[in-house]
Amino acid sequence: MAKWKKPVGRPFLALRGHTYYARLTVPEDVREFFGKTELWQTLKTKNLKDAEYRASRIVTEWKAQIETYRGNVGVAHRALEWRKILEDERRKDAVLIEKFTRQHGYKPTLARDVDELGLGTQQMVYSDELERIYHEEGPDAMRRFADIVEGILLPTPTHVDEYLSSLSVESRTKQQREHHLDLLNKRFPALPVKRSDVTKWIMEMEQQSLAENTIKARVGTCRGYFEFLQRLDYLNPDEANPFEGHKFTSKRKASKQDLRQAFEVSDVPRLIDAAKNKPRKDPNLVAAITIAAYTGMRREEIARLKVAHVKERDGIRFFDIIDAKTKAGLREVPVHSELAALVDELVEKSSDGYLLPGESVTKNGERGDAVGKRFKTLRDGLGFDGRYVFHSIRKTVSTLFERASVSHNEAAEIVGHEKTGMTYSLYSAGMSLVQKQRIIQKITYMRVN
Repeated sequence: MAKWKKPVGRPFLALRGHTYYARLTVPEDVREFFGKTELWQTLKTKNLKDAEYRASRIVTEWKAQIETYRGNVGVAHRALEWRKILEDERRKDAVLIEKFTRQHGYKPTLARDVDELGLGTQQMVYSDELERIYHEEGPDAMRRFADIVEGILLPTPTHVDEYLSSLSVESRTKQQREHHLDLLNKRFPALPVKRSDVTKWIMEMEQQSLAENTIKARVGTCRGYFEFLQRLDYLNPDEANPFEGHKFTSKRKASKQDLRQAFEVSDVPRLIDAAKNKPRKDPNLVAAITIAAYTGMRREEIARLKVAHVKERDGIRFFDIIDAKTKAGLREVPVHSELAALVDELVEKSSDGYLLPGESVTKNGERGDAVGKRFKTLRDGLGFDGRYVFHSIRKTVSTLFERASVSHNEAAEIVGHEKTGMTYSLYSAGMSLVQKQRIIQKITYMRVN
């Protein structure tokens, strides 16, 4: 039986007897789909030039199938694959031409020399691919494909990871922007794009009744990514940013049914009692609701409170909130008299340094997510609809302050809102703990039996 021979410098060819075969090693991550480690197919020729041409077409189809199994089927991905193939061939051909020239004293310009060296084989297959795209998808699709291959257009996802790594934002915000750029890639696989095309995209989103802020956030992320690409010269820095300066006309009117509601003052004790009476004890949920009820703190602020954050100064115990959603959220909140015994118990029984011990942390770094889900189950059991969330307790606290004639800026220092007015927001050192303690004691709940 004839032995296999593998021509030097031609990894996708094998010769058996007088017949050439196409061959490709199957990557390990997709071998289960093919059921084999190598792919082989006879080329039915003994001519090397014909064999190279036929093998290139077959191997290209095999590689496309591999990428399909991997989930990489986009136009941009295929175009980048072709860019790499052609760049590799140009480098290989340059070496062959230089070697031939040294040996013969002239460059290989004759057809027989080109055929013998196998120059430009992949370029011929690429021309066939462009012709196929032209007939199957149209001239515009062919031009876009060719522009990516030739480097005129930049595949949208090429530098997304680099851009996201450059951002100094919270994990959740980074995930939102990654989602926005995924939508951008689905709409525009390559950049730059025409401003008019971006306008059409915005109009389509408006027709989907998306909230104006949602559309603005998506376009804003795209604008920032485009600016990033220009700053690093991945795109022409002198070109106008097509995502800039758009007008938004979709202003969906807010319905009262859509707005988050504050719990009634009498509802808060019901929530606390229901949490205490759960068949399966949940002390963390009880503590979270109770602390929120007497401080107005956000769920995540409570979940991140550590034993070390319970401090005392001038005879007043307080929560030192050093990890908050906003700058205004960094504050000191006195411990309400109704919380004193609970806080003592939480400090004493903490097993991991947190007031709410043992809570899992999400990939976004949030400790309060599971508490929020358990609160939702509790809420549903009491008959409240989706307008009522954990944050609704915070709204109730704000309502109590307003009814007790507490000013906006005083309440803001307790709940962690921005203060109004330049004098207070820029120059004031804030209220003393004594003043805050006086205000926080205005939070009272009447139980309705």
